[in-house]
Amino acid sequence: QPVFVEDVGPAGRRVRVVYEGTQKLVETHERDGSVKSAVYDLATDPIEKRPVDGKGTPLQAALDAFTSLPRPVNPAPRPVIDPEHAAKLRQLGYVD
Repeated sequence: QPVFVEDVGPAGRRVRVVYEGTQKLVETHERDGSVKSAVYDLATDPIEKRPVDGKGTPLQAALDAFTSLPRPVNPAPRPVIDPEHAAKLRQLGYVD
């Protein structure tokens, strides 16, 4: 059974990962729109030094199928900001 992970790093890069058995596929979405994909065999390369191209692999197909599924959105509640902080944020141009 594959395990999927998705994250967005501090630089805005989206990273999607799928694990199945000893195989790991890492798909990195760069800010310029390019996508890099690499597969690692964790049994023979546990520190991920020898990637192979992940495009067209069964792991890529599994990741594509997973990411195409609709996922629920869990909206965050609006933060409550006291009037003094709101005024400071307006002065700094952070809020209208």
